[in-house]
Amino acid sequence: MTKKIIVGIDPGTYVGIAIFDIRKNLISACTIKNGGREKVVEEIIRHGTPSVVVTDVTSPPEFVIHIATYFNARICSPETTISEQEKISIAHSYDYQSPHERDAIAAVLKFFKQYENKFRWADKLIAEKGLEGHEDEIKHNILAGVRITDTIKALEMINLPPIKAHVKESNAAGRENERRVDRETILELLESNARLRSRISILSAEKAALENRIKEVKREFGMSGEVRKLLESKDMQIKRLRMLLERKEQKKAEQASRKDSQTSEKPKITKAEPDLEDVVGLYRNERMKKMNDYREY
Repeated sequence: MTKKIIVGIDPGTYVGIAIFDIRKNLISACTIKNGGREKVVEEIIRHGTPSVVVTDVTSPPEFVIHIATYFNARICSPETTISEQEKISIAHSYDYQSPHERDAIAAVLKFFKQYENKFRWADKLIAEKGLEGHEDEIKHNILAGVRITDTIKALEMINLPPIKAHVKESNAAGRENERRVDRETILELLESNARLRSRISILSAEKAALENRIKEVKREFGMSGEVRKLLESKDMQIKRLRMLLERKEQKKAEQASRKDSQTSEKPKITKAEPDLEDVVGLYRNERMKKMNDYREY
């Protein structure tokens, strides 16, 4: 499996790139002169596949959007643009060779800070559930926008113990096969969730970029029909993707409320969150219909 990474990008004539792992270790920092998209993508691929691409300004530049789109990675930016002084303060303990690398490093570290509380909660749940071997996977899913509880429930189901020996051989084989299908379905659901959230973040960034362009155009010529159509198109795509997510979450909740009991082999799941086991059953029964929805995106 390709290593998952978090990438900070400071675009311009000199492109600063900072690549981190999930434990906040700086893997690589470099500056590419006249770095087009191909060069930047090539540098990133050398180290892994980004689950998140980060910038240091509130409205992600188009160059950063293009890179995130290439990898279908979630794109994130700070609520307020990071000041020069703050960048120096944030990145002071890391080695960098240019202010562009420093800005890319600061963007990622600022992004990590937003997730400190969620990571602490994840560490607590990981220790309680004995899932230490899955720490990186769980935290990357958090950064991708997947809920902590969904990822942990999925991993608990995937790591269920083997069917006990006293169970009839034919029944055991059938149930093991059912578990295999469940595992595949769970992974598909998590990956689909992350992909949809990444796509929404990219479309939202594109919409923000178009709105900024509209402001510039309106100052001179007023809004053109072509720009208006582009903006409306982005709006519609975002709404449709959000509807898919909401529909899936609603079905999870409905299935969870209808569930009367669980077998002794299945892990206990609190009622506070939708039940992934029910989602698995629903997903298997309507697999073809849902796959048609996802293929569109």
